[in-house]
Amino acid sequence: MLRNVAAVMLDGVATFELGVICEVFGTDRSDDGLPVYDFAVVAGEDGPLRTSQGITLSTPHGLGRLATADLIAIPALDGPRDAST
Repeated sequence: MLRNVAAVMLDGVATFELGVICEVFGTDRSDDGLPVYDFAVVAGEDGPLRTSQGITLSTPHGLGRLATADLIAIPALDGPRDAST
């Protein structure tokens, strides 16, 4: 059963894409009879990590958190990444 979900944040992540994953899996809707997930946003690379709109986000979770995840979600990036990053 799906219980543990992680979203991998990379620099330049599309704000809406990350927000949708956080809303679906990170919001407690148990009062409505829906499941509760152990949810975390994971830094996929060294920071600072910014959204496509320039909002800087931080998380205490690194890639090691993915080992326990039942589902790993990777939100879209807003545009191509430079080959050097």
